[in-house]
Amino acid sequence: MYFFTLGHHLMSIGLNRFLMKQKLFLLLLLLSINFLSAQIDKYNFRDINISNGLSNNTITSIKEDKFGQIWLGTSNGLNKYNGKKFTVYRNVPRDKFSVSNSEINDVLVDKEGNVWAGTINGLNRYNPKKNTFKRFYRSPTNRFSLTNSLIICSLEMPEGNIWFGTANGVSIYDKKKDRFKRFLQGNSNKNSKSIHDIYRDKENRIWLATNKGIIKVAFDKNKKFVVKEYT
Repeated sequence: MYFFTLGHHLMSIGLNRFLMKQKLFLLLLLLSINFLSAQIDKYNFRDINISNGLSNNTITSIKEDKFGQIWLGTSNGLNKYNGKKFTVYRNVPRDKFSVSNSEINDVLVDKEGNVWAGTINGLNRYNPKKNTFKRFYRSPTNRFSLTNSLIICSLEMPEGNIWFGTANGVSIYDKKKDRFKRFLQGNSNKNSKSIHDIYRDKENRIWLATNKGIIKVAFDKNKKFVVKEYT
């Protein structure tokens, strides 16, 4: 009888502990759900489209400037959003100070606050003081111009130079000289590479996603490019 009572008592203790754990688990679960719900309630989701002033619903790129304004590249214009309204920049025929093309592929805001807009025909740097754009194109007679006028992507480096991925190689903008260095430019459609994305890793190596594989760009002790292709 003693052993039966002791065993029964131990079983009761074990059952009570199990029930306590279950209750604790349910309590923690409810607290977690309430916490997540509270976090979600902090965000205000709002659908913004052409009915709100956006120039086009196809968004290709989004960046924020130092004033908190959002710049959006679309298939029909560059948009600046201040939280209340949109300002739209489109190509204006015969106006050389307007954006070179209304089809925007890429937007970049550099460390100095300049807004760059890469289009299907030309690269543009916005001047907020004059509310104008400076255009950059490829020129066959100028080796310091773009490798190609179709801009796809961009990345600013720590020293301030900007790499622009184009339909034919990379155009590296030297901000001190206000000109470009051509890199990986092909001489024909067979050996040309369009650059779809640019990434810099922790070891300062540059990775280029192209239509013909991945290219890794490292730097030797003389800061010259060391290129390796993965196809």
